[in-house]
Amino acid sequence: MKKVLESSHAPAPLGHYSQGIEINNTIYLSGQIGINPETNFLVENLTAEADQIMNNIKAVLESANLSLVNIVKVTIYLKNMDNFQMFNEVYARYMKDNRPSRSCIAVAGLPKDANIEVDVIAVRFENCDITD
Repeated sequence: MKKVLESSHAPAPLGHYSQGIEINNTIYLSGQIGINPETNFLVENLTAEADQIMNNIKAVLESANLSLVNIVKVTIYLKNMDNFQMFNEVYARYMKDNRPSRSCIAVAGLPKDANIEVDVIAVRFENCDITD
């Protein structure tokens, strides 16, 4: 059965899509950019943008009683590949010992003129310590 995931602690979709979908214990999160869900505006600097993205991802996963530990695949879209190291540093703070497979792609543009977008795939599995 397909379940739509929604969190008021993550920004509302900018278009006709869901924040996330769960089907057969697999969770597909739509790309997140650094929009603060309280203001609905993109946050001001690159590090804050990366932090906001990770917090948005956490919020949508938490709406399904999951955490960052459940992530198995991450795709990062960077408007400027020079920001790779900065994003990596922020990402490592959130992911700690959890190291899912990952891709990073340079793109020409992102919604709201964001610098970074991240989408993830997570899996619901038993006997998992979901603490971050």
